[in-house]
Amino acid sequence: MKPDNVEYLPIWKSEATAEERFNELAMIARKHPERFKRVVVIFEEQLPLESGRTYPDTITRYVTTGCCATMALGVIEAGKQKLLRWMFDGED
Repeated sequence: MKPDNVEYLPIWKSEATAEERFNELAMIARKHPERFKRVVVIFEEQLPLESGRTYPDTITRYVTTGCCATMALGVIEAGKQKLLRWMFDGED
């Protein structure tokens, strides 16, 4: 059975900010913490623009919970496969 988020989050906000997206996920995690066995969040942080630079530097950061490095890599790989299916097959 595919978990259904519709009962408490009927519409994912289009063009949500990072804060709004994390708040949406927090709503799900509060209602169904059992769905969040392992969590890996990877984000690209834009650093302040330094004097004389045209483009800001970025740094990739991550946070995890419920997993060690090896498990985190497994979660990342599973997410990568899911994204590829979404890109090429239109699968949700």
